[in-house]
Parts: sequence; structure tokens; C-alpha cells
Amino acid sequence: MDFDYDADQLGLLEFGKELAGRFEDAYWQEADLEYRFPREFWSALTEHGLLGLTVPEEYGGSGKGLLELAIAVEGIAEGGGGMEGGTLLVSGPVFGGCILTRHGNAEQKRRYLPGLVTGDLWAGAFTEPESGSNISAIKTKAERGEPSTTSSIPSASCSQQRPSGQGCWRSARRSSTHLSGGSGMGRSARTREFSSPSHKRESPSRPRG
Repeated sequence: MDFDYDADQLGLLEFGKELAGRFEDAYWQEADLEYRFPREFWSALTEHGLLGLTVPEEYGGSGKGLLELAIAVEGIAEGGGGMEGGTLLVSGPVFGGCILTRHGNAEQKRRYLPGLVTGDLWAGAFTEPESGSNISAIKTKAERGEPSTTSSIPSASCSQQRPSGQGCWRSARRSSTHLSGGSGMGRSARTREFSSPSHKRESPSRPRG
């Protein structure tokens, strides 16, 4: 079995390095000291299509997989973005894109996936005091209820879910426009993801929220 990157993947790796190299260390230091979201770098990711790597082509993305996303993260981190720059690709392509592509219904995909390609930022709500970020061990539950009459989410299964639990941390929450989360499903420790718009806040924040 060949584990080497193919030509397209190598090109993606090199482009990630080159893009990250446009932002000097002083940029990341300034963003960190000012406790603000690196909006300029996020805009660069959007402009060059990296936020849509895992979004299906029918919604404006590239239709690639998690391997290509990991390669892009590798390139960005190696090119000078480090963990701050590399993990930005989680706040949209993963929190929103991968979850909605796999678990969302047709209306949710139509409504939200194109926005991921054009720069919508998604927060992730998965971390609990006793399980950390181990999604298979979280105790938060989502029980079915009556559809909300006030929710802005399209008539979808997620609008009928009522989550409860001890989720304490939200990655990229302050700068995001949407929130995705997970809930445990009994002893099998299966997960059920749901997504919903969060209140948009303009206050500055580090990528990890």
C-alpha cells in the first residue's frame, strides 16, 4: 500500500506552507496579545478555497476528504501558522462541514454548506469536565421534542432536539456565527451531532474561543 502523497496532495501541502508564510510571527503574536480572532488569515483561507476542502462540490466546495484537510493543516502549521493557524481549519470545515455533510438533512446542507465555503465560522461544543474532548465519552444527551416555533433552523431533526448536559467549553465561540455540538447515545457511546445558529458576537477572541 502506498502512503505517499500524490501530486495534488503535495501541491496542497506546499500551498499551505506558502500561504501561512505570508503572515509573519509578529502577526500571530499581535493577535494573541490583543486577544483577537485572526480575521485576516481567516479571509485568506476563504479566498483560496481552503475552507471548502471537505464541502461537496454541489455546494461550492472541493469535495475532498479528511486526509486532504489534514495535509492542509500540516502545511499551514509548518509554514509558520503553528497550532493557531492550523487548527483554524477545524472551525468550519470540521465543526460545520464534516458534521453537516455526514449528518445533516437536505435542507440543512442547502442552507449552511455554501456559507462554510465563503467564510462562515462555526464553534464546536463537545468538551465536558469528565470526558475532555473524547466525544465517545460525553454525557450530554439530546432528546427529541416538539419542533420549535421560534427557531431559525429549517424544519429539521436538530430543531426537535433538546440537549442537556455539562458541556463547558466552546471552541471559537465568541467569533462564530454558528454552533455544532455532540450528544452521547446511551451505553454504545455513539454520537449524535446537531447544529444551530448561535448569537453572533463581534468581541475579539483567539481561535480557540
